[in-house]
Amino acid sequence: MLSLMTSDTVVGWYGAAIRLFDILMFIPSIFSISVFPVLARHWEDKDALSRMTKKSIDFILLTGIPIGVGTIAFASPIINLIFGFKGYAHSVAVMRVFGAGLLLVYIDMMLARRCLRPISSANFR
Repeated sequence: MLSLMTSDTVVGWYGAAIRLFDILMFIPSIFSISVFPVLARHWEDKDALSRMTKKSIDFILLTGIPIGVGTIAFASPIINLIFGFKGYAHSVAVMRVFGAGLLLVYIDMMLARRCLRPISSANFR
């Protein structure tokens, strides 16, 4: 869709940053998939479910904050190392924006898993 609105060069800048961002999505994705069975097991015990959710969010914060800050701080050297700074200098700004939103995405992925159980247990007839 972006290619319909702008030039191939701008699409390339965005594409470079989004590829790196996708790599950073590995951590919350794997963690939320692995913790989902534990949350499902504690579904009836609301106290245990709350404790597990809090511990999960604590872990996501513990990993997400340094990764988000690191992404913002080191966007320029990372883009330069992987893609070369000459053609992708504008990708740095995009990468920094993604880094700022990274923590929110991490938390969202964890909370989405927490909320899936009520949906999956609904009786659709």
